[in-house]
Amino acid sequence: MLISLTACESKKSNSTENKIAESEIEEQKVELTEREKEEKLREQI
Repeated sequence: MLISLTACESKKSNSTENKIAESEIEEQKVELTEREKEEKLREQI
């Protein structure tokens, strides 16, 4: 029983880490699109 509880806790922590990593990737994508918009505006000017 202790082994199954430990495995469950391990899965929970892994899923939390994955969610954090996914949110960081999304933030990087937003930053990239913002940079692209800035570059396009600079080219137009």
